[in-house]
Amino acid sequence: MAKKIVTAGDRVYMKFFDLEFFHERAKEAGARIHPFRSFDDAKFKAEITDTDALILIDRPLSKAHIEAMNNCRIVLALEVGYGFIDVGACTEKGIVVCNVPAYCTGEVSSHAFTLLLAVHRKLNLLMEETANAGWDYNLYKPLHYPEGKKIGIVGLGKIGRQMVPKALAFGMEPIAYDPYLTDDIFDLLGVRRCYELDDLLCETDYVTLHVPLTEETRHMIGSRELGLMKPHAVIINTCRGKVVEEKSLYNALKKSIIAGAGLDVLEIEPPDKENPLLNCPDCIVTPHIAWYSGQSMERLRVQGMDEVVRVLNSKRPRRPPLSRFVCFQGGASQRFSHTHQPCVQHDEGPCTETIVWELSAHSLMSTVSGWHLNPAAVARNRHPSHSSGIGPRIHAEVGHVSARQGITRKEASKIVKKILELYEKDIPNAPVGKSFRECYDIIRVKPTDKYLKLWEKGKKRLGELGLDFKLLFG
Repeated sequence: MAKKIVTAGDRVYMKFFDLEFFHERAKEAGARIHPFRSFDDAKFKAEITDTDALILIDRPLSKAHIEAMNNCRIVLALEVGYGFIDVGACTEKGIVVCNVPAYCTGEVSSHAFTLLLAVHRKLNLLMEETANAGWDYNLYKPLHYPEGKKIGIVGLGKIGRQMVPKALAFGMEPIAYDPYLTDDIFDLLGVRRCYELDDLLCETDYVTLHVPLTEETRHMIGSRELGLMKPHAVIINTCRGKVVEEKSLYNALKKSIIAGAGLDVLEIEPPDKENPLLNCPDCIVTPHIAWYSGQSMERLRVQGMDEVVRVLNSKRPRRPPLSRFVCFQGGASQRFSHTHQPCVQHDEGPCTETIVWELSAHSLMSTVSGWHLNPAAVARNRHPSHSSGIGPRIHAEVGHVSARQGITRKEASKIVKKILELYEKDIPNAPVGKSFRECYDIIRVKPTDKYLKLWEKGKKRLGELGLDFKLLFG
């Protein structure tokens, strides 16, 4: 019997008018696509009961839905965000949760900067003037060149980082706020860091938002935050509509608390015709199109289906969003972590061993300016002024160690540094450019006496450090 892949969420069918590509790729896993187009929740729950894979865009997947699924191996958010999925419940069921995190990075950053320039130069008002055969640009003075202005980047992830060279090209000074990154990321990018959001809002002339929607970021920009901004400041939002409190934004524009706004996302989409921001002269709104290009559409469907096909063929996904410790034996997943991390297979095929150790994927596998970093190289090239002496992209791991061990971040930094030193010493010939996980994959699939001794040594060293990581040995 063919495996079953259910697609759901109206935006799936808005983006892809036909599912021919998905049908063809599903055949590679011996599966068939079952489109679900109804909004009836009971019917949805019945449809996914026996599904092997679930592909969603903005279709809420609650714990009740997940508990009803008996065969599901992977839930794919066919987009960047996955906040509508109960990842914890998927973890309890041993279901992989994946997204497509980098398919539209360039498109979104370019659109954000386009909105910034359009609002700054009042293009919407000038276009309205010329559409009525007007030619008096004096009505829209003053206009200023952005050189020398300060741009505040809230969220220095993949998209936020792509804003940096664009800002520098216009002679702007980039300043960024991201509480989840370590100082050397800012140093490497040449970006001045603000440790508090309020400081960034007070100081900058433009603010561009690039954060995921979480409980922490929901309505992070409200009346108080807008009141901190300069009267000539412009705010840009291309991430999630609910990051900005729309009523407060409209009032700030109406009362000239800030000068303008550029929005590609709104709290409710599609918006009500009565939404005042749609007709606000100081606000430019586009219909959630920042992600789109012909190339991004292709990347989205290819990268998304790659993950589904790999998991259904008993291979690990390329980009698990929250992977941690997983054992995979004989092609069957076994969960070894009680934290809210989805289980992922950690191999190119069915595995006869049970040795897996992985630091957090997003802390050691993410990129800086588009390059994959080898943690050993990071340790060798760490920034001399960074007090903890650890390299980029391990800030999240430091936080994890700190929380798990009940120690300070400074102490946790020393522990993670020792782990990297252990890695560098014991695997001196690790392939340059390979991620930490990929290098350990190489070790794991070559279970010679030499490598097994390294694992034993690593296990002993980590035990001496008092770490509560799970090292699994078959």
